[in-house]
Order: sequence, then C-alpha cells, then structure tokens
Amino acid sequence: MTSLKRKKLPNGAATDRSLLFHAMYLMASIDGGIAPEEAAVLRALLGSLPDFRTADVDLLMTEAEARAKKYGGLIDSIEAFTELSAGSDVRYRAFLLAVEVAYASGTINPAEEQLLDTLGAILGLDEGVRDGIVGVLAFKYAT
Repeated sequence: MTSLKRKKLPNGAATDRSLLFHAMYLMASIDGGIAPEEAAVLRALLGSLPDFRTADVDLLMTEAEARAKKYGGLIDSIEAFTELSAGSDVRYRAFLLAVEVAYASGTINPAEEQLLDTLGAILGLDEGVRDGIVGVLAFKYAT
C-alpha cells in the first residue's frame, strides 16, 4: 500500500454515496466472498438508507470494482477513503456501515477486525468512537 495519510479532496473524487457503498462492499468481500447473510444486510441497507433508495446498484458495484482495480486490489482499495476530507461526517457513516456488514454473520472475524482497525485509522476516527460504534452494533446483533 502507498501512503495512507489523508489527502485533500481532489477534483473528480468519489462521491459520498460511492464511498459509503465501497465500505460495505469491501467489508462483505474481505473474507473471500459475500456470504448470504452479508448479502441480505447489504440489500436491507441499500433499500432503507436514504443515500441508496434511488441508487443504481449496478453502477455502485461497477465503481467499487473499478476502485479495487485502480488501487491494485480489493484490500488496497481501502486507500480510497483517504479522499474524504477530515471534517466529513461520511467518515463516521462509512465506518458504521462497515461494522454493520461485519456483524451480519453474527461475529466479527479476524480479517474483518483488521479491516475495521485499518479503516478507522484511515478515516481518522478516535478509538473511543470506533469502540462505541462496534459496541452498539454488537448489542444489535447479539443472540
């Protein structure tokens, strides 16, 4: 991976919606494929969040795949989040949605945990905020 320091938002940077989708797509795909539980959560989120109600899901998927190719692979595409400005609330939403997808299978596996740690750091989120988000969603998905 190249430098993961926050960059200023360049001209033509990915849209907020595209990066929010990428956070979910990246998390769903991190362990080798999208499990049925993850696909169900993705469908539910895409159908219920205002950002995605009118979205072209095929276009979002194409953008996510192009982003992975641009950065040299799915895992390295996490660098795309450096395009978000430091003050953007999209940073919190991207992390929250990634955690939501991670909990789709009931628990967060080691690959997902590592991705969340890296994503949280890239997004510049305070560790307490990250732990709070993970904790609340852990209660949501507790069995």
